Amino acid sequence: MLFSFKKKQKKPIVNLSDLSLVSPITVDEQNKFGFKLRKDCNFWKYKIPINWSVDPFNDRNWCFQLHAWRMLDPLLREYRKDGDNVHLLNCLEFVKDWEHYHRTRKAKMSWYDMATGIRAAKIAYLLDRHNLNVIQFKKSDLRILRKLARQHLSVLTDKNFISYGNHAYFQLAGLKCLAQVFKVPLEVHEFANTMMQNLISSQFTTCGLHKEHSPSYHNFTISMIRKLRIDKNFPQVGADQILKLAGSSCSDFVMPDGSIIPIGDSFGKEEKPRSDNQIKITNRIECGYCSVRSSTEMMFVTGMAYSELHKHADDLSFVLFCDDQHVFIDSGKYGYQRDDWRDYFVSADAHNTISVLEQRVGPKDVVYEGSLLNRFEQIRDTYHISGIVRRPGLFEQTRAIEYKPGEKILICDNLKSCKQVTYASNLHLAEDLIPEPLINGFQVMLKSGRLISATASNVSAIEFVRGGKEPIVGWSSSGYLQTNPISTVRAIVKDSNQPIVWQINLNNNRVCKSAESELKCI
Repeated sequence: MLFSFKKKQKKPIVNLSDLSLVSPITVDEQNKFGFKLRKDCNFWKYKIPINWSVDPFNDRNWCFQLHAWRMLDPLLREYRKDGDNVHLLNCLEFVKDWEHYHRTRKAKMSWYDMATGIRAAKIAYLLDRHNLNVIQFKKSDLRILRKLARQHLSVLTDKNFISYGNHAYFQLAGLKCLAQVFKVPLEVHEFANTMMQNLISSQFTTCGLHKEHSPSYHNFTISMIRKLRIDKNFPQVGADQILKLAGSSCSDFVMPDGSIIPIGDSFGKEEKPRSDNQIKITNRIECGYCSVRSSTEMMFVTGMAYSELHKHADDLSFVLFCDDQHVFIDSGKYGYQRDDWRDYFVSADAHNTISVLEQRVGPKDVVYEGSLLNRFEQIRDTYHISGIVRRPGLFEQTRAIEYKPGEKILICDNLKSCKQVTYASNLHLAEDLIPEPLINGFQVMLKSGRLISATASNVSAIEFVRGGKEPIVGWSSSGYLQTNPISTVRAIVKDSNQPIVWQINLNNNRVCKSAESELKCI
């Protein structure tokens, strides 16, 4: 496909608001200390020519940010403030260095989907400034920019290269920017519009839930649709209606203390919800979640299986917040390193659901059926929630939950085994809670003085693990690549013919008798 450049123009086509500028530092900080590509990263001192294959922190996301040219962000923000072309010329030095490196070499994130889209928009912005006569690049530099533009146009018009997840917003937004700077065939615009329409349609449920199994990515995608002006640049796709629907459900994923429900690849905090003593019910079982909350207590149940995108094996898991304290928790996101820690955090072993001792049950070990929940019903002051998850070649789990706020949780799991395995029904406690073993269970005291006890029926043993490393069990993650030991209680089951039952008393004023139990603290 042939692309040619538009001649000089009078009005800007690509604006800084079309770019994804996220680097957390200033130009002065970058010049003095080096690149800082994320808030939680250390500075990395650079020198041109840059080794674009470098991975100083053993961090895939850092490498992606490098190839998204995040070092241009402080320069472009400074240019927005003072309009000094020196910032554009400094951007060009990084761009030229990247192009020169890639004449003969390639790094693992060189043409990563999202990075390619972000770069494309920045290339389009620089060319747009030239076309506006705001700055005149040297002919040799202009040739490099145009060469890169053609390369990125060629890659981004390949249907097979476009992601089917949230990365595609950046790819298609970058393509649109380049297509507006170039004279491109009408089919390029049609391609971008069609792909964006398909993306929006596939990314959200009819009730506005983003289908990547993560409150963080639900919020992130809404934010990016706004920042990248998808509703303005792709007016025919109906993004404004999606924003309205999706935005209305953001508060569903915020706990009473402001914490984001950490299902899937999620972590972080939002503004603390307004205090309200009334019980609020959120019944979105058609989307894959539901909750019951008050100002001091909340139970959230999840069952989403749309794809593997940002998904954890947290099917039919739950979290409980009680008396302004996290009690039963999701272990968290961890990060995107392909290592044993990531394998643990995305597995069923890291969630309040059923796992298998002989192997990790991961996000792909499920039939993708959309919502896995099939019942949410209130009978007097008790809430009944149920669902089914099918794990091919392993087992089928039918879970029924009865929840009476402030009083009890009853969890009953019926299993249909595909082969002989040993099961574990997992309960993960917040980092500051240490369980006291009881006969077939445990008890734990909250800061408020509330005593919570739990007993399991039809199990072979109760196992306590805190910070286990062989295998990795009993950990949470409160930040990117962070690991913290927590207490995990596992009801071990060898005979799946009987239902596995957890009876959790949320208001046990009587201290139960302790029992000797197998305790692992590794």
